[in-house]
Amino acid sequence: MAHGARPTGLSAPVDLGRPISVYRVARAAYPLFDGSGAARFGARWTSAGRPVVYSSGSYAGALLEILAHARRPDLEVQYRCLVIHISSGTAIQEVVVAEVPDWTAADYLSSRAVGDQWLDRAETAVLRVPSITGRPHEHNYIINPQHQDVRKLDFDEPHDVVWDARLRP
Repeated sequence: MAHGARPTGLSAPVDLGRPISVYRVARAAYPLFDGSGAARFGARWTSAGRPVVYSSGSYAGALLEILAHARRPDLEVQYRCLVIHISSGTAIQEVVVAEVPDWTAADYLSSRAVGDQWLDRAETAVLRVPSITGRPHEHNYIINPQHQDVRKLDFDEPHDVVWDARLRP
């Protein structure tokens, strides 16, 4: 790839032209915005050893992501939600799904290659990715907490997640 060329699977940085809010839900016992969980285990879009914060474009989407990964007894522990506001004027990048045909593969190889490349290039603090649990309508947002543009984000005070009793074991 020539210097400056757009990498496969990533859009050019763009300003969405409007503010958006994203939702980070995690166990209350862990920090909500340091990226340590993703760094410890890795996830669909990033390899282990890379601190990032996974969030969703809706509160319901964030809860669905937890339900997809948690065992039902895990819902007995306290979860917290952090609402993150991405202001208009903050550039983000997006995964170009047509260029990453195996992004849903269980081995995460192609999706992690794109996410790791995004982190290495460090062009934006935010990467918009498709949500496997909410496709084709929902998106998740990966945030690099070490990027300089994180200072452009605003945060609400975290609040407790209240699970519907029908979801509990």
